[in-house]
Amino acid sequence: MNPDLSLGVVAAFAGFLLKTSVAFGVALVLSRLVDSPGRRFLIWSALLYGMAGYWLWLARDIFAGGPVLAGGAPILGQPGSTAKALEIPASWAGPLGLALQAVAVVYLLISSCLLFSQLRNHRRLKWILGFTSQPPADIEQTFAPLAKKLGVGRSRLLVLSGATSPATFGWFRPTVVLPDVCLQQDRSELEDILLHELHHVRRADFVWNGLSVVCRTLLFFHPAAWYAVKRMGFERELACDLAAVSDSPQKRARYAECLIHFAR
Repeated sequence: MNPDLSLGVVAAFAGFLLKTSVAFGVALVLSRLVDSPGRRFLIWSALLYGMAGYWLWLARDIFAGGPVLAGGAPILGQPGSTAKALEIPASWAGPLGLALQAVAVVYLLISSCLLFSQLRNHRRLKWILGFTSQPPADIEQTFAPLAKKLGVGRSRLLVLSGATSPATFGWFRPTVVLPDVCLQQDRSELEDILLHELHHVRRADFVWNGLSVVCRTLLFFHPAAWYAVKRMGFERELACDLAAVSDSPQKRARYAECLIHFAR
């Protein structure tokens, strides 16, 4: 590999790390200044998706020999350059090229394994949904008006014995899965749980979560990507909690008791 090209790749990667680290710092400050969990979710989403988009653009230019590398040409010892110190001896071309190729292979292997793991989890989820059952009629009658009220009437409700917590899956046909233990709870508590899950459907959180996992797979080497995904999950849950009690602030104490009861 041409030593100048190798230096261009290293410089481009270093620039990516520097710029995304600065962006992470800005996102961290903004998230401390914003009170709304929905807005904090948008801040971390913008950071993660922006990082992933920048990474893909950078990778495309590196493989295509685009302006990212061409822009670094003046510092590689051309006449009139003041950056002679950044020149790479020709004897380094072979080892450095092999090192970069090895790094690329390791990156592809790890990202492929992570992606395969996510696909396997998705298939496992579809398999688990095969063990669900229809809810009792009175529970369905509670669920349907709530879904219609939030504009997600296409949603369906299923019950899964042995599940540890409620969950929401799917995009074209969103599915709310309830553990069978939820059927034993007070009707008002059950409505709060259903509202929380239906707000996940309204926000299309299943889709955004899948996209964030793909971005984290591409950026598995960057701690900011893992932190952003973690914060997105936290803010997503908090936003749905607040939305579930937004129509009646008096419900907050009851909703907190519901969460404690369910956790026990």
